[in-house]
Amino acid sequence: MATKVQLRRGNASVWTSANPILGAGEIGLELDTGKFKVGNGTDNWTTLPYNASVWNDVTGKPSTFPPSSHTHPPADITGTAVITTDSRLSDARTPAGTNVVPNSMLAQMATKTYKGRTATGTGNPEDVAVATLKTDLVLVKGDVGLGSVDNTTDANKPVSTAQQTAITAINNNASYRTLLSVAGSHTAAKVAGTYAFGFGDPVAVGGAGTLYPLAIIHIVAADLPTINSITTKLRIRAQLFTNDVAPTGNFTFGLYPVTRPATSGGTGLCIYTIGTVVSGSNGASFTTPAADGLLTAVGSDFALPADGVYVIAVVTTATIAASSHIHMNAQLQMRNS
Repeated sequence: MATKVQLRRGNASVWTSANPILGAGEIGLELDTGKFKVGNGTDNWTTLPYNASVWNDVTGKPSTFPPSSHTHPPADITGTAVITTDSRLSDARTPAGTNVVPNSMLAQMATKTYKGRTATGTGNPEDVAVATLKTDLVLVKGDVGLGSVDNTTDANKPVSTAQQTAITAINNNASYRTLLSVAGSHTAAKVAGTYAFGFGDPVAVGGAGTLYPLAIIHIVAADLPTINSITTKLRIRAQLFTNDVAPTGNFTFGLYPVTRPATSGGTGLCIYTIGTVVSGSNGASFTTPAADGLLTAVGSDFALPADGVYVIAVVTTATIAASSHIHMNAQLQMRNS
């Protein structure tokens, strides 16, 4: 009786769906493709390779055997230089590499020219003057990365942000500098009033005449100019020292304009008229200072007053107590801020 051998079989989709593991040497046949695989007892169907290619899988094969004679155009050849029958390819002018045209293959060129074409339509290259290229390109400053360049004069050129920061740091001198320093004493029984300072002498009340010179300052705005929009500001700093008897009343320091009346007030005396306190200058003050005090105060910044002659003065609000004695110092200071 004849023995019938049948292979394990099924369409490709059935094999892929089931994805079985074929035993070692077991053959699985795809009925619809004619392909088969041989199992190794380990890998699933989809992992196993097909055992051999079938004719239908071969692409680009000739239709007849042996293949009939045929040709290929140069365009079918890639990855190399195009081969032509030009005789120049066999002499000294043969290109050194793919698509390279050496200078020796160009015609002799005139000075300051380049190969191009200015005539209308297609045709042979021409020697074109470099000046023509410049004209034809019509370049503007932005085309060569100079869009921010202009013809501003040196005097009007702006400075960089970093430069301006450095300049401002120099000119914006926030530190105070003393323009005028004064001192004076105030003794018992001195009545309330506005007293101008001299240089270490008793303070003098305006309008009564004094033997002592006042500590005058002539303020001129041009001497204290605005720099880089940074204006000059003034302030008054004051110190008050008391003995073992507390004085009476309050003491407020400020900047005052002074003038001279028509008459001097008598032999050996000079009379000064103290005007209205400069706005904002009277911020340094002491309220009912205690005995044995070493007190300090400072006012706020104020704007430059009008050009003129000024003095630092103190306003007292009560008669100084008996046996009390006061020493006072004050400074007119400035800064640019």
